[in-house]
Amino acid sequence: MAEDTRLSVKGLNYGGVGSQPLGKLSKIPFSNWKKATDKFNEHQQCEYHKRLEDPDENDGNFRALLRYKAMGGDETLKHHLENSSKNARYLSPTIQNEVINVCNKLIVQKIVAKITSVKLFSVLADETSDIAGMEQFSLCVRYYDNDIKKIREDFLQCVGVTDLTGKGLANVLMDTLANLHIDGNFMIGQGYDGAAAMSGRLHGAQQYVAEKFDLAIYVHCASHSLNLALSDACELPAVRNCMGILNSTYTFFNTPKRQSLLANSIEKLTPKASASRLKRLCATRWIERHESVNVFIQLQKATVDALEIMSSWHDTTTSSTAVQLLGAIRSLEFQVSLRVISKIFAITLPVSRILQTENFDLSAALKFTEDSSSLLVNMRKVAESEFTTVFNEVKDICEDFDIDILIPRRAGKQIQRCNVMANTPEEYYRIAVFIPFLDSVICQIGDRLLKHKSVLRGFMCLLPNDSGFTKEQEKNAIILMQKYERLINSSVIDESIGELKLWWRHIITSGNVPQNAHQAFLMCDVKIFPTVHKLLQICVTLPVTTAVSERSFSTLRRLKTYLRNTTCEDRLNGMALLNIHRQIEILADG
Repeated sequence: MAEDTRLSVKGLNYGGVGSQPLGKLSKIPFSNWKKATDKFNEHQQCEYHKRLEDPDENDGNFRALLRYKAMGGDETLKHHLENSSKNARYLSPTIQNEVINVCNKLIVQKIVAKITSVKLFSVLADETSDIAGMEQFSLCVRYYDNDIKKIREDFLQCVGVTDLTGKGLANVLMDTLANLHIDGNFMIGQGYDGAAAMSGRLHGAQQYVAEKFDLAIYVHCASHSLNLALSDACELPAVRNCMGILNSTYTFFNTPKRQSLLANSIEKLTPKASASRLKRLCATRWIERHESVNVFIQLQKATVDALEIMSSWHDTTTSSTAVQLLGAIRSLEFQVSLRVISKIFAITLPVSRILQTENFDLSAALKFTEDSSSLLVNMRKVAESEFTTVFNEVKDICEDFDIDILIPRRAGKQIQRCNVMANTPEEYYRIAVFIPFLDSVICQIGDRLLKHKSVLRGFMCLLPNDSGFTKEQEKNAIILMQKYERLINSSVIDESIGELKLWWRHIITSGNVPQNAHQAFLMCDVKIFPTVHKLLQICVTLPVTTAVSERSFSTLRRLKTYLRNTTCEDRLNGMALLNIHRQIEILADG
């Protein structure tokens, strides 16, 4: 064994001075996370760690991982670390960066090779600031992977940017694609959020990219569109106030002393609740907003109990705020709004989740959105019976909290709040809260997703249905074929229309009608229907959301932290690709 013990390696089952046996945290998985802190402190004092042949000081994750892998049975690595001379172990920071950079290039090459093989792709991009205040432009691609028969959305690179204008971001995007040897002429879609610098019609990045690559259609992220629709709908005063109270309550309890009191109340009053603390209302993720509403409903009794206790504390700030929150929670309008929000969000929640999945095409996304909108419309038609169910739940809560069920005072002239005529509290809140909020959600979803329908309208002629192939569909098909003439390799429109009619006939007679573009693409035989197959490939490759770009920001925050805020761009990208694309094997021979 070499004299330098900084990377010394013992046997697989024993380690340290005297070959001490390896137990938990080394050979036996640790799973008792509730007592993790106590167990770790206890383990730290064991003889093994006092006598282990580890370095006297932390020599970094890289060396520690190499040592661990050598101990795990990699005999080649073990032999190299134990027998190589000190100047030939290749463990320096420079070598580390070179290895990471090589891995970066190999992973990108494999992704680019897949894109090149299928040719057609869309770009997905978003921008954020890292911990060092640098603007990072996350570039991802969406394409159809023929090997696994699925749509893929792969992260490519994070690029530092200084020019945040539409033209500057467009230049970064196009230059990065060129540097990665991706042919922009086969770009058929651009997926961004609604920021003006990205989506602007005149000076947005999408416009500058479309000027150079005319087939790259801009599609506004469907998840952002749905979130914006719900956000605008929540501007109804009663709903907005309810959301504000929920957020204020979460913030109030977000201290150790108050949280401890709330935990005691939860254990005493709602021991079967699935949550152990209130959940923050995220400003952008509406999935989390729905969860925060449901969590508050579960923990409402415990929350009120904790606020009642704190209202008698000698701490003036705490007690006065607790009294204010109690008054807000114990209002009939808050209780009605809370239940209405929960009922309507329960319908939009599945759509929010579905839109963030990867193997999902634009036609399927719109179908799910239209289905949820239809459910809301049907709810609106029977608003009276639907709200009766909601109001009965509110009555039970009001009885527990001693809330008077009364119609708010009506004034002769009132423009600051709802001032409708009603005979009962149920009728009043149905007219003042339930119906307006429901109408607003339905209208906002329809308006926000109208552009997506216009993008998809031309491709609907590719999806057979029982109505038959109409003249209008034939007209749309001709426009579609002329637009993508360069990609479908067919200059004779009549032949392509004949092929499309045969495709319709084939599907209708088979009785197996596809539900979306992805299903149709899998059913379409490229040898028999080459033009239809290519157009369907274009359709499934069009962007749906930019969720993959936003997920890359989570990786960015884990890699470039406060303690590692000077990480260079090459190292950052290499580590990000290794983390995100763990399924791609990196071998010594490439």
